[in-house]
Amino acid sequence: MGHLLKQPFANETIGLSELGTAELILVYMSQFNNLPWRIPLCINEDFEGSFKITERVLSLPTSHYQRTECQRERKIYKDLFVKERYLPKSVYEIDNESALNISLTKIVHSKDKKALSKKFIEKLYSIKPSKDFEHNCVSAVSPYKSVKMDFWLAFKGEASIDTEKLFVYKKDLIHDLERTILQLIESCGSADEVKKFQRELIKRIEPNSLEHNFFPIAEALVSFTFKKKRLPYQNAIDRKQLWNLIVEAVSKFNSLSQIDSKTICYLANNNGDKVYINSESFSSDLKTTYYPKLLAELAVSLLPEEDDGF
Repeated sequence: MGHLLKQPFANETIGLSELGTAELILVYMSQFNNLPWRIPLCINEDFEGSFKITERVLSLPTSHYQRTECQRERKIYKDLFVKERYLPKSVYEIDNESALNISLTKIVHSKDKKALSKKFIEKLYSIKPSKDFEHNCVSAVSPYKSVKMDFWLAFKGEASIDTEKLFVYKKDLIHDLERTILQLIESCGSADEVKKFQRELIKRIEPNSLEHNFFPIAEALVSFTFKKKRLPYQNAIDRKQLWNLIVEAVSKFNSLSQIDSKTICYLANNNGDKVYINSESFSSDLKTTYYPKLLAELAVSLLPEEDDGF
């Protein structure tokens, strides 16, 4: 958990088993929504057995470079490997249906359900992976390249895999989140609607508390995320910007708050209860409480209100 709070390095990968529940939800919803930028679930493996090349309609290349690369790769697989009935060891993206079932199975068996939104929980347990789903099998793969291929390599029957070897590229997680936020902003239609959505989002990620009704870290995190179109990284620049947003939120909430460079103190309620936030330790609350809730809420925000297929 917390992978999106760290800056990615080139070709950084994260094993599927290393993802937290909220991160798994992000991967799952990416598959379910059939978004053009869905997160590829990958494996570095070779395969034996018959397969055929099928079209991948939702991933048609748009530029001349993309079309050229797809045609080149398609010819290689058609000429060399179809006849030999094997796929050489390489990074492949697994098919959408298998990715859906595998990620959903991981979520269902996750021990940490705190990140699951009420909306997601209500639908999660009303469905199960496909009846004929074999957890260690995939129906098709596609070469994972710098360009998304416009074809699948569909197996005759299914191909067995070790699901513990499945992984995602961190840059794909970040890209999906960025595009999701942009899509949400565009769907709001106006600046007022964006602010309204942000207020609703803040409420949904606040900790459950009978004593407090103001959570400045939640406000600061949502504000930062929508401004930057990403989550704050654990570096000095982002930490300072997030801290300044917390200070701003507290100042608006309570004029009697006490603020210095390292500590914020404010009255949380009419009973005079004081809350302290330390600039050196608030990252812990961010990672364990607010990050998973926000990530899960953003992931399910593009879920259609009425969709019997979920």
